[in-house]
Amino acid sequence: MTGISGRVRRLRGLLAGAAAGAGGIAVLDAVGYLDMVIRGRGASTTPEVAVERLSETLHVPIPGDGNA
Repeated sequence: MTGISGRVRRLRGLLAGAAAGAGGIAVLDAVGYLDMVIRGRGASTTPEVAVERLSETLHVPIPGDGNA
């Protein structure tokens, strides 16, 4: 019997989905950075603040010094 087996078809679908997701993320990032440039805004400090609070709560030091 000729044709693509079910396993290959599922793998192909998985790879197509991963590629679509990666492409979507790239476009979303590009639009976000373009918006920052157009509006003259800096990056969000929310991730930095969240990590610092979590570090303080768990009593785990953040390695590095400043931006290092």
